[in-house]
Amino acid sequence: MYNLIEDYLDRLCLPLVRRLPYHERQRIRQELRDHLLERVNELKTQGVSDDEAVSLALKQFGSPEWVGTLMLEKRTPLPRLNWWRAIALIALVALTSVFVVGLSPRSLNMERRQQQVVDVMLWTAGPVLLQNLPEVRNTLFNLQDGRVLSLPPVPPANTEPAPPLQEIDQLVRTHYQQWFEQIQTKRLRPGSVDLVQPGQPPWGMVAYPYAAFRPMLPISVCGGYSGCWEPLPATPSPISTALILPLFALAAMTGLLMRRLRWVVGTGTLAVLFLLLWCSTAALEKTGERPVRSLYEIQLQQIVDRLEQDAARLIRLTRLALTAGVHPTLSAQDLKIRHESERPQRIRQLAQLFRYYQREYVNAWQRWNEAGLLMQTWWVFRYGVLVSWWSLPAALIALLAGGWLGIWIGIWFWRVRSYLVYRYA
Repeated sequence: MYNLIEDYLDRLCLPLVRRLPYHERQRIRQELRDHLLERVNELKTQGVSDDEAVSLALKQFGSPEWVGTLMLEKRTPLPRLNWWRAIALIALVALTSVFVVGLSPRSLNMERRQQQVVDVMLWTAGPVLLQNLPEVRNTLFNLQDGRVLSLPPVPPANTEPAPPLQEIDQLVRTHYQQWFEQIQTKRLRPGSVDLVQPGQPPWGMVAYPYAAFRPMLPISVCGGYSGCWEPLPATPSPISTALILPLFALAAMTGLLMRRLRWVVGTGTLAVLFLLLWCSTAALEKTGERPVRSLYEIQLQQIVDRLEQDAARLIRLTRLALTAGVHPTLSAQDLKIRHESERPQRIRQLAQLFRYYQREYVNAWQRWNEAGLLMQTWWVFRYGVLVSWWSLPAALIALLAGGWLGIWIGIWFWRVRSYLVYRYA
């Protein structure tokens, strides 16, 4: 009977060999022997035979290798910071910052609104524009590849166009994509000709079968065939997954490596500090991005001024075009007007809307340049990374949850590995 107990203790103490001193192992062995004998006596008082009591007591204590592994875990210090763990943690913090910067959505602003309005003005004027307004035609073909009128990430102005312009503003916002796709399909008409040649600016051209030799109207003042899209949908996600997911992964990996929650909090704080450093660098770069009005913005202003000035001529030009079989790019139904005579008024409204966005654009840069570097850094973080205040508690929860998950995985990985080593070695 007692040989089974001693054999059990020999196997239980196997994980402790070379990890604990001899006298410590002997003390643990004696304590466990006492507990086993006490349990055997309890079973014997319940009417169990001697041999069955020993077997049942050993079974109730569990696998000797597993119990020895748990005993060793209590007396094994947690992982310490050595050279390879330090390198791994630094790399994890750096990669987390890079991922947050790379995945963070751009804040919703008016970067494309001015260009969208110019597009709709060109579509409202129609193909007769390039035949009768050489200044506009030359300006269009002298434009460089369409670019974004980059805005700094400043707080929104919370202003709206004047009531007479709100209707046309909503019309442009909701129908721009539909109109752009509608115009693109016209390029695929049978018999149409695309006058874009290799080496010329990559503007999409609306081709009309009635006159292949005449200059065509660019689809968009923006480069390529993508149009002037907004950088984000109108209702972005209230929580920044680009911030939360990398922090969760960082916390889980840190917990797995160090198995202490304070290391998880420390690496998360360090990653946020790295983000703020990047935001400060981005703020410095943004400050020198637009010291004066760009040539591109001036060219757009020239197109708008010329179209507004000659809007009255469009009635006569449109009538002549209709007799020749040429229809305006956007119909009266598209523009939500009752008659073609209202088309010049729509162009004037679009010009006023352009100037509204232009003022907002200038005011945004003025607010940015008047703010200090500390405020600019916060704005970059707030509108380029944080997205919304809901991201703060979500990020904290993700950090703690990832840390506990990593710690739990690290503990059980150590237990299972040690058990398998001592069970099957």
